[in-house]
Amino acid sequence: MASKDLYAKGEIPPEVERLLEEFHKKQRQIDQLRGYNDTSTQREMASATRSRAKFEETNAEILALEADKQEIWQQMRRLDAVLAGQIKASTPNIAALQGLIHDDKTALLSFYTTASDTHIFVLRKNQVKCHTCAGQGATLQLWIIDNWLKPYLSNNEEWKKNISRFLGELASRLQLNDLIASHLKGIEELIFVPHLYLHLIPFAAMPVGDPPQPPLKKGGKRNI
Repeated sequence: MASKDLYAKGEIPPEVERLLEEFHKKQRQIDQLRGYNDTSTQREMASATRSRAKFEETNAEILALEADKQEIWQQMRRLDAVLAGQIKASTPNIAALQGLIHDDKTALLSFYTTASDTHIFVLRKNQVKCHTCAGQGATLQLWIIDNWLKPYLSNNEEWKKNISRFLGELASRLQLNDLIASHLKGIEELIFVPHLYLHLIPFAAMPVGDPPQPPLKKGGKRNI
């Protein structure tokens, strides 16, 4: 969009415009595979990714599409360096990312799920650590689909009743208490970078510390 302003009459050369449309088409396919489009797409993805094999197959498709996007970008760069400059983003290194963290009380948590485990990279101003949740790889993502996404789509009221239970178990699977004790002492601000279906999770509502008390029954009392 911004690149159109860099042309005298706001016109993009036809061949570049064709490649740009191909670029966006590949991105739409990636979004569809990830279930970002709409409720119907999410329902299809939830049904389609029931096994680890399917999960890995989908990831492979996404990687292939990303490679196609890179090839299209290279073609556009050869034809039009101005437009390509608006699309390509340079990847910052760890030192550059640490430079964006303004104090010792802030940390960035970057999640990455493999077939077998989920890794949580903890980036602080002066250090980088990795917290690994062993055995919580593809199985964790499929568990989120079955216990968070599918209930939300099929029975919203029942989903609401089970939010606390689900978030409690997810906190346990991600070993949040161990993560805090080992890597987040003194941290007051967190920046989350989720991966795959962890993007759907309200991390601000995740229970930490002592196990949460069960919800009160009508007319019940709780000691404070």
